[in-house]
Amino acid sequence: MIEVFFTLIFVISVFVLGILTKRILYINEHVLSIENELSIFNENFEAVKNTDKTSHFEIASGHLYE
Repeated sequence: MIEVFFTLIFVISVFVLGILTKRILYINEHVLSIENELSIFNENFEAVKNTDKTSHFEIASGHLYE
């Protein structure tokens, strides 16, 4: 009877430890991934804004949309 009791305590403790570990690892993995993608997006967005500021495109005379 005592073996069943200790086995049950061991299985429950391993199960709880596994769930807590999975939750912590799952959250940290996705937070880092989201932060990485957000920084890449911000870099690309700033590059597009800088391109708009430095563009010297002008429509010449005789252009279709003039």
